[in-house]
Amino acid sequence: MLTRFFKRFVLLSLLVLALTNAPSSFAQGSEPPAADVITLYRVFDINTGAVGSSPEDLVAYSGALYFGANGNDGAGREIWKYDPATGATRMADIYPGISSSYPYYLTVYDNFLFFGANGNDGAGRELWKYSPMDGAERVGDLYFGATGSDPSNLEVLNDVLYFAANGDDGAGRELWQYDPVNGFERAADINPGVGDSAPLFMTVYDSALYFSADGGDGAGRELWKYDTVHGAQRVEDIREGLSSSHPAYLATSGGALYFSADSGDGLGNELWMYDPINGAQLVAEIYVGPGSSNPAYLTVYNGAIYFSANGHDNAGTELWKYDTVNGADRVADLYPGDTGSLPAYPVVYNGSLYFQANANDGTGAELWTYGNSSVALFRSVKSLDGWTLESGEDTNAGGSVNSSATVFYVGDNAQDRQYRSILSFDTSTLPDSAVVTGISLSIHRQGITGTNPFTTHGALRIDIRKGLFGNNSLLQAGDFQAAAHSANVGTIQNLPTATNWYSAKLLATAYPFINPVGATQFRLRFVTGDNDDLAADFLKFHSGNAASLSNRPWLAIVYYVP
Repeated sequence: MLTRFFKRFVLLSLLVLALTNAPSSFAQGSEPPAADVITLYRVFDINTGAVGSSPEDLVAYSGALYFGANGNDGAGREIWKYDPATGATRMADIYPGISSSYPYYLTVYDNFLFFGANGNDGAGRELWKYSPMDGAERVGDLYFGATGSDPSNLEVLNDVLYFAANGDDGAGRELWQYDPVNGFERAADINPGVGDSAPLFMTVYDSALYFSADGGDGAGRELWKYDTVHGAQRVEDIREGLSSSHPAYLATSGGALYFSADSGDGLGNELWMYDPINGAQLVAEIYVGPGSSNPAYLTVYNGAIYFSANGHDNAGTELWKYDTVNGADRVADLYPGDTGSLPAYPVVYNGSLYFQANANDGTGAELWTYGNSSVALFRSVKSLDGWTLESGEDTNAGGSVNSSATVFYVGDNAQDRQYRSILSFDTSTLPDSAVVTGISLSIHRQGITGTNPFTTHGALRIDIRKGLFGNNSLLQAGDFQAAAHSANVGTIQNLPTATNWYSAKLLATAYPFINPVGATQFRLRFVTGDNDDLAADFLKFHSGNAASLSNRPWLAIVYYVP
């Protein structure tokens, strides 16, 4: 049974669905106020049944979410992808048959997806790449024979792919690099001789590659960095002496490097940070006392660091977040009780955080998503919106306006002059530091005159202006042709709801032009100005002057404050 906490998440997720899929949800009464919106749900059951597909190494690539998974389709653990439109699909069977290629450490590089895998081609576990056009192919054979070099912990720095591997060159498991021009080359022998430095958890920070390694220098496994000028250097000895602090799951945020580590101070494995000025320091003791919270899979989302951890709060290992203002807090309790859902491999995709988790709902470890934003709703300002009519066919200049009517027009009149309309929203209540992650514009049709221009005039385009199209707030003839800050930021399709609402999700190119200190205006126009039939063909939509608030145009802005 779902906990009360989880039910609250599910109920709040309904508000997101209303915002994104059902504009008419706000057609009754006054608009809802700005609200914090949290979504948390299982995205897909890839391996139906209780075992779970265990999606791993999630990465956003080519407009979709890619990962390794076992879909119980007779192909073993292979590469899969997910997108909201088509669901989850296996993309390759690298190790043909029921056996698994085990694709790990998926990383985007050179417009391909690179990873380590075993293709059962006699080369063992080596470096592979995949693209939707070219499919999967092995890149090289670093360790000749069936043993394989086992490439892992892939990361890109300065257009070069770095990874840990055993190159069968007598240097052990060390730092290697690859690019299409120069091929493979060992970048550093951090632990000289046959010993393994085994670099782990590589990430780019401060123009260098940072990672965990054992340099064979008597300091154990500690924090290291590499760049092509200085080579490999140990950055800190967090746990002094031969013992290791085991820094892991490195991630950058706010000019600092965050990771988990154990300094041997009796506080266990907790959340740490490093920067070149202040060095390494503990930032959060999540499991108070000698126990360890074991923060893992650190990922930056909406200005905070998200990770899995055990807070010793009877919830087990669950999803947590940390920021410098609020400290560390548990985000959810997906698996009620002290077992925990064991969230893993989080990645930001499509404006949300996706990860593997087991919520004890009978599906095993599957793909989940979490989103945490605020939503502000605005109505078009009365008397500031309205239509502008072209001065003559093909002049592309405004001639007359109407800002007092209860409807606005888009289309053309009987003289084949184009109607364009302006919608004005006072967005000054947004926080000055708001980071916009989504915009939805919705308008309510009142009627049609002549032929529906959606069938003759092409697409209904949206332009945006941060501030005013004209030189004052009142609608002017020149707003017809005034420059937009960004043109064609969205398209309203001829897909009205049952109650005649039309909506568009705006492109990310519109996000910088939402005005947190004043007006944000939009201009609606059909691609084709007129259809040369000397007949009026236009759509009528309720304006900001509509008698009923519920009929007026509205704007939904999804944002977060860092």
